Amino acid sequence: MEQRSFAFLQSLPEPTDAEARILSMCRSEADALTLTLRFKGEKFSAAWFAERLGVSGAYLSQMRHGKPIPEWIVKPICALAGTNLLSQYRTLQLALRIATHSQIQRERIEMMVREMRAAA
Repeated sequence: MEQRSFAFLQSLPEPTDAEARILSMCRSEADALTLTLRFKGEKFSAAWFAERLGVSGAYLSQMRHGKPIPEWIVKPICALAGTNLLSQYRTLQLALRIATHSQIQRERIEMMVREMRAAA
């Protein structure tokens, strides 16, 4: 994991949470990132964000087009944009993966129970 220091985080107000309906419209992490970067309006370009984040514009563009977004950059992006949309999207996706895994696990156990009962 890359360690970076973002001194500007302390001077920025806390980002606000996006509305659930906006969050639900995101189809991918790239969608959430693109919306987050555009939240402040056109005068805050991708180049503006890249410069403050200490990454190249090309790297930021790759993330906007599906390259996995490293955890270390999520909080600074949200702080600069003033919205937690990207962070909220990632949290939602994690919760959905956990819920799906739990459901699959329950179904697998139920199937094994039926098999054991049938064999008895």
